[in-house]
Amino acid sequence: MCQHKWWEYVTLSPLFLAIVAFCFSMTVGVCWEFIEYTADQVGKLDMQKDFVVDHFSSVTLDETRQNVPVVVSDISDVIIVHSDGSEQTLGVGGYLDIGINDTMKDLFVNLIGAVVFSIIGFFYVKSRGKGKVASQFIPKVKMEEGGGAPDPSSR
Repeated sequence: MCQHKWWEYVTLSPLFLAIVAFCFSMTVGVCWEFIEYTADQVGKLDMQKDFVVDHFSSVTLDETRQNVPVVVSDISDVIIVHSDGSEQTLGVGGYLDIGINDTMKDLFVNLIGAVVFSIIGFFYVKSRGKGKVASQFIPKVKMEEGGGAPDPSSR
């Protein structure tokens, strides 16, 4: 019977591992945004924080229907007209943007983290674990005084 394990024969390039780590990190960030969106829609929470903006652009407002962005600027307030005709002034000092700025900022921060740690991981794998930066983020098991691993039953 063969004593070798299958993973002893698998060799993955540092670039491949860095790309997979990047994609995994971005996927986790996107899944988190799905959770925030679902919580906001189903649970009526405000996880995707609103931002007050004084301008925006939208192709929906283009009367020619040719996808030309129409810029709406210098917004100082928003008035909501309810189905019964009553009006409500928000009084927030601009247009209340519902969540997209929060989502984009979250994904941008996620992108920065994914790039940084994928690069660190790339050099760590390329140097075969001798990198000083990555080793600061990897937990190590403290050895017992006799040189052996700690006894898990002593916890």
